[in-house]
Amino acid sequence: MPLGAIVARDEVMDWPSGSHASTFGGNPVSCRAALATLDLLEAGYTRNAAERGEQLRAGLRRSRPTTPTSATSGGWA
Repeated sequence: MPLGAIVARDEVMDWPSGSHASTFGGNPVSCRAALATLDLLEAGYTRNAAERGEQLRAGLRRSRPTTPTSATSGGWA
């Protein structure tokens, strides 16, 4: 779902509230979807992604070739 936001320092954001918005910034369905996504991330999705990433890296390290030519290639370093 599309969602837009603007973040800036106070000295740059000197517009009155509501005078600048994005096309998707106020869509209530998109805002609710974004909040649900944040809830899922906080509930452990980022931890799970990190664990699965390490599992993948470990498997790739175990399966990498051991010949001098392929072991020193940039892709296996």
